[in-house]
Amino acid sequence: MDGESRTRERAALSRYLEQARAKRSCADDVIPLRERGVDVEATSAQQQLWLHAELASGSPIYNEPITVQFSGELNVAAFERAFNEILRRHEAWRTGFCWSGETLIQRVRSELSLALPITDLRSLPERRREPRAIQLATEDAKLPFNLAQPPLLRARLVRLAEREYRLFLTLHHIIFDAYSLYQIFLPELHACYDAFSNGTEPGLPALRAQYPDYALWQKRSFRPSALEPHLLYWDTQLSGQLPVLGLRPDRLHLVNQTHKGAMMPFSISRNVTERLKEIGAARDATLFITLLAAFNVLLYSETSQCDIVVGSASSSRKHPETEKMLGYFLNTIVLRAKFSPEEHFLDLITRVREVVIGALSHDEVPFELLVSRFEKHRRPGVHPLFEVMFSLGPPLRHLPSGWGFTKTDVDTGAAKIDLWLDLDEREDGLSGRFFYSVDLFNELTISQLSNKWIILLDTISNKPNESVASLQRFLRESNLRASEVAQHVCKRSKWYAPKWARYLWPGVGG
Repeated sequence: MDGESRTRERAALSRYLEQARAKRSCADDVIPLRERGVDVEATSAQQQLWLHAELASGSPIYNEPITVQFSGELNVAAFERAFNEILRRHEAWRTGFCWSGETLIQRVRSELSLALPITDLRSLPERRREPRAIQLATEDAKLPFNLAQPPLLRARLVRLAEREYRLFLTLHHIIFDAYSLYQIFLPELHACYDAFSNGTEPGLPALRAQYPDYALWQKRSFRPSALEPHLLYWDTQLSGQLPVLGLRPDRLHLVNQTHKGAMMPFSISRNVTERLKEIGAARDATLFITLLAAFNVLLYSETSQCDIVVGSASSSRKHPETEKMLGYFLNTIVLRAKFSPEEHFLDLITRVREVVIGALSHDEVPFELLVSRFEKHRRPGVHPLFEVMFSLGPPLRHLPSGWGFTKTDVDTGAAKIDLWLDLDEREDGLSGRFFYSVDLFNELTISQLSNKWIILLDTISNKPNESVASLQRFLRESNLRASEVAQHVCKRSKWYAPKWARYLWPGVGG
């Protein structure tokens, strides 16, 4: 991107942010309340998600499992009451979806409460409790939801020891996003539990508007003509034949996807994470941008392609009232980076920063419109516009002592796309997962890719001035060493090699 283009993008972003600030400062800019009991059309994002879930009928691709951990005395009655208070406060978690003619509508139940089932595993030997709990949670997570029957979530409370509990929660993605979990659900759950445990009321401010009110406001506010400036940007950014990423799968693409998948978790140390933040800050880039630039290097090391398209998501929480709502506010965006192998990584950060700024400045365009406009000549079975996704969750609010949270212990066995790198920042560094299609990739392949990712971040954190080509050479040498170790383990051990592969590089990045 030349200097003139960069200037235009900065100016566009400034206008975009200024308009958002002007909206927020306007006292009259409030979401009007619908008449209670009136059904509202689902948002365009929800409709696309519903359709994809229907096409993958029977697959839990949009079932999202999370685990809340507790150490200490737990007042189970107060905890159940706190959970139901969340349901009372937020209509999004009391909503089902059904068709009225040709319209998908949200139908909210006026009242809904759950009795939390409690599974006590203290009778088992200690070493068997956690695996048994994960097994039960995985069985729950794989069960499909009937989207017409709320609640579109299921919860199981497990007691592992006298002072050790787990809340395993599976939610359908159509009723929440990561911001909902990190910034609303967990803080409110703790606030309600703390109050009820002490015999008081939570004192959380009442929500003036609810997610269906937002959906109706968004629908009425939409003006097709307002999309034209944004479409001009995407016409330029996605012009020509979009590249198909040349990842080398272990098996060929199927025309009819099964959506069978697996998850490969990993972690990045706090020291490496902090150094990456500092490197990005020197180029006026967020951690998301720095990690996305690194992901582009990883993909280049696998494909030698310098024109890479990655999918991600932006949030449509641009109205201040949406910041307190549980619900699904995401729109898929396309991040296309073109670079030279001789570029230094620091320069790549700057290039990726411009790509991200441009995409976020023009994220008003629904993803399905981009697909219909730019999807051409793709192979059957290949995902529209891109084959890989990248995401970094919003910050997780500080949890009180005794509380923990993870997304990496339960695997639904499903994959939305060929490969997805999902990251979350924690106090001790980054927690991450590679989701991948088992129709395409073996576990060993993704294990080696995960190890290369860890090595790459560690290398960049110490040598950010290396060129993209230099980083590729280093990773290829590392991969040769990893393959030699894997083959040696295969020959010398009765264990299945892919299970060993995740331990090939102990301590790297730590």
